[in-house]
Amino acid sequence: MNTGKLVWTGRKLVYIHGEKDRPEANPAVIELSDVKSNQSIKITAIIDGRGFDRITYCKWEMQDADGQNCFLERKTIFNVTIDVKYKRD
Repeated sequence: MNTGKLVWTGRKLVYIHGEKDRPEANPAVIELSDVKSNQSIKITAIIDGRGFDRITYCKWEMQDADGQNCFLERKTIFNVTIDVKYKRD
């Protein structure tokens, strides 16, 4: 949800995958349609835990059309916490 006063135009959510991060996101880049102030949209991504057990964080960043982080002062605003339970056969 866009709770600000600016229209989000040309923005995308990008999965910031570190070297040691096991989870994968598909898609890793989610292009956003224009989102007006006080408007919400639904997006989806599949997170693959890749065979490990633990709580971890998937770091996402909203970027503008130039690839710049739109929320430098709130770097964790789009992070997702996942609790992975790997079922061994």
